[in-house]
Amino acid sequence: MKDAYFNTKEGIDAYEASEPVNAQYNLDLLALGGISLQDVRGVRVLDLGCGWGLLLKKFHDAGASCFGTDISALSVSKCRERFPGISVEQADCTKNPFREKFSLVMSFGVLGLVTKNRHALFLQNAAGALEDGGVLVASAPNAARSGLMDALSGRKRSASYGNARTVAEWKDMLEKAGFADICVESVLRVPNAEKLLGRNIFLAAGGSGDPIVIFARRQALKQS
Repeated sequence: MKDAYFNTKEGIDAYEASEPVNAQYNLDLLALGGISLQDVRGVRVLDLGCGWGLLLKKFHDAGASCFGTDISALSVSKCRERFPGISVEQADCTKNPFREKFSLVMSFGVLGLVTKNRHALFLQNAAGALEDGGVLVASAPNAARSGLMDALSGRKRSASYGNARTVAEWKDMLEKAGFADICVESVLRVPNAEKLLGRNIFLAAGGSGDPIVIFARRQALKQS
C-alpha cells in the first residue's frame, strides 16, 4: 500500500537524518511567539502533521500532554513505536480525531501540502480543536517570496509553493476562521546560526521572506 507521504527508501532516510534539525528549527519558530519548553508543563498540545513525533516528544518530556495526527501511516507507526506515551492518530489535518480541547495547536510545513481550496477547512479544524484563548502556531510557504532568495539558494521552489499564500491572505483567512490577536510575518533564517549557536536565528523580512510564521488566538465565543 502506497504511503501518503513516504514513497521511497531515499525519502525515508532523508527524513530520518533531518528530523533533529527540523525539530530544533520548529522550536526556534515557536520561540518567536514566546513559546518555550520551560512553560508547557500541564499544557495540552496538538501537532497537526506530527511526522515521526520528535517535536512532540520534546514537549512530552517537558511535561505537556501531547497528541498528534499525521496523514502518513508510516509516520503514525514510527511515532507510536518510538514514543508510546504520545497519543497519535492517522488523520487528515483538516480533521481532528480527538475529543479534547487544546491550549496549543501547532503545524509546521503542512500548509504547503494542503491544497489552497482546503486551507479554510484546516483553519476551521484548528480553531475547533482549541479551547477559548488557545493558540495556533503554524508555518507556511510565502507566495511573495523574493526571487533573490531563489537565486541565492540555488534551489528550485518545491511543489508546496503552488499552495502558498501571502501574509495579507493568511491574515484575512484567520480572521474569517474566528481567530484574534493575529500575527503573521515572513522571516529569514540567518545562515549557519544553528551550527554556531545551537539554535536558529530568524529576522523579520517584510512581506517577501520565507517561511511565513502564523501566531493566532482563538476568540472566546460571545454569550447571547
